[in-house]
Amino acid sequence: MRIIRLSIGFALILSVAYNLMLHFGLDSDLPPISPGTRKMIRAENYIYNQNSADKIIVGSSVSAGLDDVAPEDWYVLSMQGESSATGLEIVLRSKKVPSVILVEMNVLERGVNNEKVNQLFSVARYSLAKFLPSFQNKNRISRILWKLPSSINEFQKNLRGIKTDISVQIKTDNLPSPEVVEQLLQERLIKFQKPLPKEVLNDNLSKLKSQLTELKAKGSSIYLFRLPEHPSIYSTTRMKQFIQTTDKSFSKTDWNWLPDANPNDFTTNDGQHLTYKSLAKYAEYLFSRLNQIQN
Repeated sequence: MRIIRLSIGFALILSVAYNLMLHFGLDSDLPPISPGTRKMIRAENYIYNQNSADKIIVGSSVSAGLDDVAPEDWYVLSMQGESSATGLEIVLRSKKVPSVILVEMNVLERGVNNEKVNQLFSVARYSLAKFLPSFQNKNRISRILWKLPSSINEFQKNLRGIKTDISVQIKTDNLPSPEVVEQLLQERLIKFQKPLPKEVLNDNLSKLKSQLTELKAKGSSIYLFRLPEHPSIYSTTRMKQFIQTTDKSFSKTDWNWLPDANPNDFTTNDGQHLTYKSLAKYAEYLFSRLNQIQN
């Protein structure tokens, strides 16, 4: 019995110490285990960081890669498998009012992921994660233990003078072969030959407009943009539907649109997502246009 009490006491002391270190600046800085974890961490970092960037980008996986190339004073709340509406809902529920919001308008098939947002803001989860940082995904002990063997391995390599640039590997390795790129493009072309059901598109755009109108009224400056996709996509039925419907719902007289880039100047991995090199090029284009409009 004494051993059990000592074990519980020791565990509580470690937990308190770990949470105090997290409160005072310790950053676990570990790579996410899965895309789902990466998505949760990106959302939680925005929700719980009191010094969240005042300028944000919301969107899907199409704009998520801007996280690597956007200016440092921007926070990218674009998430794989989501849409701008989910990012905006997180902003609204967190009761933050960014000064500037860039809204990606590429993915309109999805609305708000209410299940994910409700999970993030459930009373128990939110309260625990806010006051005990160890309950946030990025700080979970299980992730630290998972990373420990590779961290030791990296430390041993560094002692031997062997350097591993993980960022370069992520940005250059595992890119699809030309054959796979073509296959993915053809699959997207087939999918986009069919229009999205009108009720789905209208519902999603209605919710998006409601969110943006609310944030606009609170003082946020809103700018809409579309990242370039493969040139052949623009002749498809669904892409024409997206452009025509969004241009009507968000007219340029009422909403700020950043000019579309020439899709012929960029390269995609699958017809939709830009390569890292093209993403960096587009980021330069995007923020230069934004600066021109603001000034």
